[in-house]
Formats: sequence, structure tokens, C-alpha cells
Amino acid sequence: CSEEGRRLACQLQACAQDVDFAPEFDPSFLPPPEPWIDSVSVAEVEAGQRSICQRDGRWFMKLLQAEKQRMDAWCQQMEREEQDNELPEEILGKIRSAIGSAQLLMSQKFQQFSGLCEENMIPNSCPRLTSQDLAGFWDMLQLSIENVSMKFDELHQLKANNWKQVPCEPGLALVCRPAYFPH
Repeated sequence: CSEEGRRLACQLQACAQDVDFAPEFDPSFLPPPEPWIDSVSVAEVEAGQRSICQRDGRWFMKLLQAEKQRMDAWCQQMEREEQDNELPEEILGKIRSAIGSAQLLMSQKFQQFSGLCEENMIPNSCPRLTSQDLAGFWDMLQLSIENVSMKFDELHQLKANNWKQVPCEPGLALVCRPAYFPH
């Protein structure tokens, strides 16, 4: 990660300490959380041995909040599309699947991760979850987030094609997956 990238991440983290992210905030441009040691001394920071940006429970809660807001917006958009358009049953099934997957992820795994972040913020909890633990859980959660994102990406691609499937040639089945479009 470049020095400029770290400085940007630090500025964003400093802003996030007291201000909620705007709904259009997309945390995907942030560098992935790096494990850090809980006790960072001033000498280590001044010597450049540790990043001043501590990715603790509060930092991960902000990322989680941004992801939840983004997924909620996707769900609401697709619910409107479902109501406003006469769509084939196959497309409706894909919409319901994407919305259901997002809602399940938010109601279960997001809640579980939120609890872990809160536990990390309790100074005297025993045993205390470290920021390295949270980074590992976040990495696993990212796999589920990406899976749901791909479902919505496919829906956005279908919408851009007037809700018609993009035909794939038999030999190109692996190439014909929906492209990732950040929302």
C-alpha cells in the first residue's frame, strides 16, 4: 500500500470516527484491513514501524454500516423494478434471490460481525477479540458480500439490456459471467 493510500485511508478513518458515511460511500476503494498490534507506541509510529490508522471494532463497524447501506439501496432499487415493470418469472426469481441473499447476509452474518466489533471495543472483555481477529472475520465476510454483489451486478446488467438475458455461446459459458460494476 502506497504512502498516499495510507494517508487517504487515515483521513477517511479520522472522518469516520465522528461522522456517518454518506449513503453513496463505497468502501471498496479502501485498502483491505491490515493486521496491526493493539499496543502501538508513539515511538513506533514516529519510526514508521506501525500505521497510525488503527483498524479496530469502530473502524470495522463503519465499513459494515457502509456495506449495509449499499445493500439496502440495492434491495430497494430492485423491489421498485419488480413493482414498476412487468418482468418474466425468471427475472423475478433472480431479483427475489438477490434480495433474499442480501437480507439473509445482513440479518445474520452482519449482525454476528457487529457483535464481534462491539466485543472488540470493550476494553476489559476476556478474552478480547483483537483487530487481527476482526480482519480475518472481515475477509471471510467479504466473500459473502462479493457473492451477493455478483447477483446484483447480473441484475444491473439485465436491466441495462432491457431485462433480457445476454445470450452466451456454448463455448463461452465461463467468459459470459456478469462483469463487476461498482454501485
